[in-house]
Amino acid sequence: MFWKKKPTKTEEIHIKMELDKKAYARHSRAVMDIMDKPIDMEGKDTLKVDYTLYAHYFGDVVKKLEAMKKICSDPDVIVSASCASLTQGRLLIYEALKRLDAVIAEIEKR
Repeated sequence: MFWKKKPTKTEEIHIKMELDKKAYARHSRAVMDIMDKPIDMEGKDTLKVDYTLYAHYFGDVVKKLEAMKKICSDPDVIVSASCASLTQGRLLIYEALKRLDAVIAEIEKR
């Protein structure tokens, strides 16, 4: 079976967050999904979340993605491109990393 083989490449995405009591109140459900347990916050407590996400690539998908990246860097050769899953927000890792990229850009402005 394909998924029982060792991945040909693994990427690690390390995310650190700090939430005060107000931020935790707004996102408590999401934090519970990450940490698997409720957190009691009092006063000026700060919750520090340190989470690592792993992306595993199997087979020759890395080679194919590198080839796609090279071709897509030359938009003159692309006649048409469509990815309904991407444009309709169904690729979770893409959406999460796109939002993370926006957050990083915002933090760098500070």
